Order: sequence, then C-alpha cells, then structure tokens
Amino acid sequence: MLQECGIKMKRCVIENETMLTSHRVNWGSIYSHGITFSYYKDEFGVRIISLLKRNQRSKPSFTGFHLSFLFMHRFISYTFILAFLLLLTDHAYAQRPSSPRGEASTQIGEDWIIVDYSRPILRGRTEIFGSGDEYGQMVTGPAPVWRAGANKSTRFHTETDLMIGGVNVVAGEYSIFVELAQDGWTFILSSHEAKESGREEGDGLWGAYGYTDDKDVVRAPMTVSELDISLDQFTIGFINVTDQGGILVMVWETTMASIPFMIAQ
Repeated sequence: MLQECGIKMKRCVIENETMLTSHRVNWGSIYSHGITFSYYKDEFGVRIISLLKRNQRSKPSFTGFHLSFLFMHRFISYTFILAFLLLLTDHAYAQRPSSPRGEASTQIGEDWIIVDYSRPILRGRTEIFGSGDEYGQMVTGPAPVWRAGANKSTRFHTETDLMIGGVNVVAGEYSIFVELAQDGWTFILSSHEAKESGREEGDGLWGAYGYTDDKDVVRAPMTVSELDISLDQFTIGFINVTDQGGILVMVWETTMASIPFMIAQ
C-alpha cells in the first residue's frame, strides 16, 4: 500500500482510527517526501492510520503514544457500554411484577375465547383461601369479591356468543369476578370496564375495588374440588374443549373451581 501511495496523496486511502483491531502485530512510521506515514501491519496487510506533513528536515514522529491513547479510549468506551447494558438488565428484572400477567385461550371453529389475567404466586403461603368466617379474605382484601387473579381486573373476551349458567353471553369483552364462600364459589361475568391502574380516573374498576352487582351479566355456581397437589401460581385454563364448548377452570394451591360453557346456537 505504501508503494502504491507514493507521493500521490490524493490516491491514498486514509484508514479511520476504528480500523485498529487486536489483529495488529507491529506498527511504525515512515518518512518520505516530507510526509510521515504512521501505520500498523496485520494479516490483512499494512494500513495507514495517519498522515503528517512535516518539514523535510524534521525527524519521523513516534506513534506509540497515539496508539496507546486510542487503545485506552476504546477500552474505556466498551467498559462503559457493558456496564450500562448490565444496569438496564438489572433494572428490567427489578421491574418484573410480583404477579405476572398471563393468558388462557382456546379456539372453537374460527372464534377465539381469551382470558387475560394476573397470576399471583403463593411464595410460601399456605391455606391461601383461609377458612370459616375469614374464608377468601386473604385474596379479596377489602373488595367485596375476588378479581380472580391480581392487579388489573381479569378480562374475558369471546368472539362468539356463549351460554354460561343458562345465560346467553353476547360476543364481546367482560370482567370476571368470583364470590368466595367456604360452601361454594359463584362465577360472575360483569360488564364493568377495567382500569389499567388504581390511579386512573374515569369509569371502570381497578381489580374488584368498587364492584357492584348491577352490571352482572352472569352469576352461576362453580364446581369446587380439592387436589392432591399444590399449584404454586394461580392458573386459569380451558379443559375438555370440543366444537360444542368446554370447561373454564381456576386452580390455586389445592383448590380447583370450574364452570362449563357452550357455544350458543
């Protein structure tokens, strides 16, 4: 490359400093025709990294300091970028909700039925639904009913008309609530809108706080049973689904509650 460049400076390719890599094996400078060529050599050949026009009586410049400075600049920059990325990763994990959002879905024919809900975790708690007069209070808090999950109200979306508890449910979006009692659970499908946060203004509910039964579309008893296993994270799902309907189930710890639904004819 040096021979090709000669003194015809307009034809030289001036390498950017970002061309410096760990491949270089040596470096140096050559003084010719009043110009100092600073270069390094690697398996790809010789690369010119700087040109310095000097008086012909001047001695060649020493480039070791420049190369050391460029190396340290790159090292510090990459270290800063790596630390920043690690900080973002830690921040992302720190922001993970304690009750992650989940989805249960099924498709019958061309139509989807979807439940969007939050999934609380036991985290060492036992008898999550309690017993006696305090049954259900651990999960409902001060709300009159359970939101069937956590955080935002559990949402039920159907693209087809359904029959639930003998009631015709028109295709659309609803909120799910459960009235908890030790002698039985009541499934509630409501037209209450859902807020994204407790600070949001306007119509709708955050969770089950402020729930009233005047917007109930369905109130139907659920089948409740005890399991031989303990499920750590609250789960909603669909079982025994056919082209005629299926069963919506809720499972947490050792309790499973279910309600059947049919495709409306």
